[in-house]
Amino acid sequence: MVDEPDTPAPDVSDMSSIDVAATPPPPRSRLQRFIAAVRKAFAAPEGAGDAAAASRPAVQRQPALKPPAPEPVNLSSGSFDFPIVGESYRQRQIRRVASLAERNERGYLEFDVVLRREPTNKADRNAIAVFGPGGNHLGYVAREDARVLNRYFWRIEETGRHAVCRGMIIGESQRMLGVVLDLDVRRLKREWRL
Repeated sequence: MVDEPDTPAPDVSDMSSIDVAATPPPPRSRLQRFIAAVRKAFAAPEGAGDAAAASRPAVQRQPALKPPAPEPVNLSSGSFDFPIVGESYRQRQIRRVASLAERNERGYLEFDVVLRREPTNKADRNAIAVFGPGGNHLGYVAREDARVLNRYFWRIEETGRHAVCRGMIIGESQRMLGVVLDLDVRRLKREWRL
């Protein structure tokens, strides 16, 4: 049997002197001890109130930096000889683009175009959509051409880039406007072959 030193037993008869709210129970787990230590380290000194908060430097959050946009693949060659389809359904968007376009030296309205694959298109899984300034959807590459060109556009998008070229509005003197593209198909096939 081990002899224990005589320690006086705590006096439990007078419990009024213990402030239960002021003394939280000691933390039991490592995590609870860590949280208690962090709270104690960042707690304002007693009586400081708002003065301690005012003396601490304000934390300024930096805006999240976005990676630079990848360089687009320009597929223009200088000849506007690639027609698109579906313009009759998108006359409002084409007229909107016409108001944003600039006239070239021959007096035609020219603008930048973005070409994007639409693999989720229900009508044609090879569809390649044509978008003008402001994200205006102008039409599609014809189904026969899209079937051949889709794999090249897939290669471009696989690198995180997108295809661009110049577009031109035709038929200004008529009621219905159309769009032709300056799309160099030979260069596309040569530079992005599988």
